[in-house]
Amino acid sequence: MTRLPRPALLIAAVCVLFLVSVSAVKIHAPRSVSRQPTRTRNPPSAYVWGRYSTSLFGRTFAQQHNIALAASFLDEVVLSPGEVFSFAEVVGPTSRDRGYCKANAIRDGELSPEYGGGICQLSSTVYNAALLANLKIVERHRHLWQVRSVPPGLDAAVAYGHYDLKFQNDSRYPLVLHVGVEGDRMVASLTCSQPNWTRVTITRRYTEVERKNEWVVRTPSLERGDREVRRRGKTGCRVLVERIAETAGQEPKAEVVSEDYYPARDRVVLVGIAE
Repeated sequence: MTRLPRPALLIAAVCVLFLVSVSAVKIHAPRSVSRQPTRTRNPPSAYVWGRYSTSLFGRTFAQQHNIALAASFLDEVVLSPGEVFSFAEVVGPTSRDRGYCKANAIRDGELSPEYGGGICQLSSTVYNAALLANLKIVERHRHLWQVRSVPPGLDAAVAYGHYDLKFQNDSRYPLVLHVGVEGDRMVASLTCSQPNWTRVTITRRYTEVERKNEWVVRTPSLERGDREVRRRGKTGCRVLVERIAETAGQEPKAEVVSEDYYPARDRVVLVGIAE
């Protein structure tokens, strides 16, 4: 009988131990969402139930990096019938050790550099796709002030551990979330193997508009006559958002999605008094 050399015996023993240890590992599937293999394009049989896009124009490099990184976790996520999608659960913490950069975000009512800054544009884009797909909104939060990426009432603020975006696939079919960049726009869509015969219209109506004030602050830190806009300010408003779902042969269904109040943010201008 041919004997294996001692190094070969050692290698064989290590391989056996490795196979035994692997066979003992239990693999647990995610509870709320599953993930399909990455596709380069939608399958031919996919019908778009809801699609929405927002402009990336004016976003900083750090913000675009954060948006693209978070989008990589969302793309091709599958929602089974009855399943609740959680933005926070899928994307996870937006920390430095996970590759996120510091970029401007709203914190305690002020703009502040935060890891993951900018991803609220992504959550808002996904939120509107879910609205247009006629899905049930479980959790959504407005920003403190109006944001530029979407009209008032259509934003969805997220902050890991505090604010989340959740919606339920209350249809009878699995849906696939697709997220990506097309040109200079962030695009989110929800597709299905079956067509959606319901037409969805989102309406917005302002019920109140609040003007911003301007405050002039004299400061010796600027030369006399110099001016500096410290804060540009924002107009405030109250807006009512409704969703109308129309299906052939049925009465249209209208529902109030949200009624949000965005307070005005005063404009602050510094005027120099130094000689």
